[in-house]
Amino acid sequence: MAPEEILGSADAGRRDFLKKVLAGTTFAAPVIASFSMEGLSPENAWANGSNMTTNQTSFCSNMPTSTCCAFAAEITQEIWGLGGQFVPGSNLCVFFTFLPQPEVRALFLGQLGEALEKMAGGIKKGNGDCTNKPAVDQFKKAGKELEKFKDLVDSFCQGDFAEQLIAATDFVICDIGNLVNGSCVPCDRPPRPI
Repeated sequence: MAPEEILGSADAGRRDFLKKVLAGTTFAAPVIASFSMEGLSPENAWANGSNMTTNQTSFCSNMPTSTCCAFAAEITQEIWGLGGQFVPGSNLCVFFTFLPQPEVRALFLGQLGEALEKMAGGIKKGNGDCTNKPAVDQFKKAGKELEKFKDLVDSFCQGDFAEQLIAATDFVICDIGNLVNGSCVPCDRPPRPI
C-alpha cells in the first residue's frame, strides 16, 4: 500500500501519527522496512498484551540454540539467582536471616557479575554450539570466577548462611563441569525440604 493510500484511509486524528511512522520508515534499513505497516495505531498495538509478548519473544529469539546452549542459559540464571540473595527486599534474600554489609554485598555481586559475563560470553561464542572450544573456554572461566566467589563467602560469612551459599555455588560449579564435558544435564541435588 502506498503512503498516500495509508494516509487517505486514516481519520484526521491518526494522520499525524502515521506521517511520523511513514517518515521514519523511509530511511529505515530494509529488514525494518519489510515489516507490515498494518495495524500500527496505538490502540491496535496495545489491544492484546499476549500478542505484544509473543512479538517481543520472537524478536529476542534469533540466536541459534541447542540443548547445551539452553543448559548454559539455565546455569547463567542460577548464577543470577545466587546474586538475588544479596539484594535487600528480594524474595531470595528473605530466605536468609543474615545479610552482609553493603560493601561486602557489592564484592559478592561483583564476583558473580564476572561469572555471569563469562557464561554470557560462552553462549555468544557458542552461537548455537555451546560445546565448541571458544564457548567451553568461557564456561571454564565462569567456574573459576565462582570458585573466587566461594573464597569471598568463606572470608566474610559464617554459619548456615555461608554453608548454604557455598553448597548452592558448588552445584552451579558442578553444572558448569557437566556443560564443559558435553553432558548438558544438571548435577543431582538433594531434595528440598517441604
